[in-house]
Amino acid sequence: MESKYESKIKVVKASAEQVYARLSDFSRLGEAMPKNLVQDWEATADDCHFSIDKLGRVGLKIVDREPGSTVKYGLDGSLPLDMNLWVQVKEVGEGDSRLKVTMKANLNPMVKMVVGSKLQQVVDQMADSMSRHNWGNDPSGTV
Repeated sequence: MESKYESKIKVVKASAEQVYARLSDFSRLGEAMPKNLVQDWEATADDCHFSIDKLGRVGLKIVDREPGSTVKYGLDGSLPLDMNLWVQVKEVGEGDSRLKVTMKANLNPMVKMVVGSKLQQVVDQMADSMSRHNWGNDPSGTV
């Protein structure tokens, strides 16, 4: 059964190109992940691994990139789930963009009861964390 989890649209004070440049490279995303949900972050440009309480160790890989607008991520087989996550960004003015995080997962009803609210929480907190980040003026080169 396919389940869809969507964040609210968030304001980002950066150009879509600045946000996309970081979203399309996992090695630059660690600082944007919600610390209360995501632990033990490890990443290369194309894949990452991290832990989520009560869910376990998760691995993601980038499966599609649409320059300047969307990055789609998929699981690397680390969880017994069929899941995709993507982040869309759209510039609405100079240094002013909108961001949305969406997750689709094929979950049986029992698994959905156990992890469904946690997945919505992950999506919401990722979007919140990304919207608060100073995308355009990060001297460290990380997110």
